[in-house]
Amino acid sequence: MMIENGKLVIIDFDRYDFGDPWEEFNRIVWCAQSSPHFATGQLNGYFGGEPPMEFFKLLALYIASNTLSSIYWAIPLGQNDIDIMMKQSQDVLMWYNDMQNPVPTWYQACKKMLK
Repeated sequence: MMIENGKLVIIDFDRYDFGDPWEEFNRIVWCAQSSPHFATGQLNGYFGGEPPMEFFKLLALYIASNTLSSIYWAIPLGQNDIDIMMKQSQDVLMWYNDMQNPVPTWYQACKKMLK
């Protein structure tokens, strides 16, 4: 609580939190599907060059978790949204070689083209 302009006001910190800024990249799948080059540029721009392997390993975990929960999230929205999330999950598995490679193929392909 605090006083502002002679009135008692309450500041709500209910949703205030700290987190991993790298976790925000879990939505990069939408960019990678549309433009792998743009997604690669986002990562390279953020890191000022190639991201560290630790980032890619953590990103793979975040994307896998988000992809699974997105399928369940889509159920109340209908079959079209379920199909979109299922397609995205197939893309994610392909990009990560069934989660065997922490660096997605869309990043590797763009990196090779730049050389």
